[in-house]
Amino acid sequence: LQQERQQRLLQQERQQRLLQQERQQRLLQQERQQRLLQQERQQRLLQQERQ
Repeated sequence: LQQERQQRLLQQERQQRLLQQERQQRLLQQERQQRLLQQERQQRLLQQERQ
């Protein structure tokens, strides 16, 4: 009985860790996207200034 409980706890922990990793990755991707968008905007602004 105790073993079962421990196993269940371990599984929950593993799941939580996986979820956190996913969340972090998603956050990182969002950051990267935002940075790319900002770069694009800046470039466009620079081009407009040049014209």
